[in-house]
Amino acid sequence: MTRGFSLTPDTEHHEFSGVAYGLLGSCIWGACMAVSSEGIADGFSAEDLVFLRYLTSGLLLLPLLALSNLFRQVGWTRALLLTLLAGPVFAVLAAHGFLYAPLVHGTVVQAATLILSGLLLIWWRSKSEPRFSYLAALLVLLVGLAAVAGPLQPLQQEISAVWKGDLLFMLAGVMWALFMALLWYWRVDALAATVVVAVLSALLYCPMYLMLHSPLYLSMLDFDQVVEQVLFQGVLSGVFALHAFNKAVQYLGLRKAVLFPAFAPAITMLLGMLLFHRVPALSQWLGFIIVAAGLLLGFYHDTDQPTEKKHE
Repeated sequence: MTRGFSLTPDTEHHEFSGVAYGLLGSCIWGACMAVSSEGIADGFSAEDLVFLRYLTSGLLLLPLLALSNLFRQVGWTRALLLTLLAGPVFAVLAAHGFLYAPLVHGTVVQAATLILSGLLLIWWRSKSEPRFSYLAALLVLLVGLAAVAGPLQPLQQEISAVWKGDLLFMLAGVMWALFMALLWYWRVDALAATVVVAVLSALLYCPMYLMLHSPLYLSMLDFDQVVEQVLFQGVLSGVFALHAFNKAVQYLGLRKAVLFPAFAPAITMLLGMLLFHRVPALSQWLGFIIVAAGLLLGFYHDTDQPTEKKHE
């Protein structure tokens, strides 16, 4: 068992910190999804974005790994499985989705799939019936996410292409839900999980990328665009967002932490206005309000319930 993991996530201090981390991770995730979509439109491939993400985060966190025994704390088998779920495979699936589906679908479909998958895992492990109030909160969240997604625009996106992107986003959402569930089940320390996933992803993916792709292509792209992707993909998403979600799981437990990604589409929608000059429809603004209401209902409906079963 990794030392330092919170076994009392329902304390007031831990709850406040968990909410702050959950909101921070969701905001960064939503922003990075928008920047990823912009990068694909600017000529980056999905593989390019993933390379920049893990090259940056891996180099940043490698000294921390070298000065600690985090790999030994997590264990190689668990480290490899966590990296499989939240590392390059997840990132490539999410980035490839933008080749087929519009920006807002990236966060909406991933968030909805992540929430549903996470809650199914919780109910399967606990073997307990969910409260009606929690199901109502979940329904409110999904209705809000559907409103944020908005109607498909067949003149701009072929239906046959959109479903491919949505399927990739769904797979990415399931993988992230499994990652969060294992993080809680194994009680892996948030910092250890962040460092291990980032460094191991860099060691596994970057050599493979360099064998299959020429890095000279990246040098031909606009320098400011490359720096933007390095900042958002490598620093914000690869380090801060990953760590924030890990801390949210550590402080709040999976049942509450899994709800926060529903907030990310609102950030994506707002940045979409700045990057692509797409003004959200009134129904999308209403969807954001509904999502916020569902998040509050889901977070506070069961404050009297015990957290997920603790594992010895």
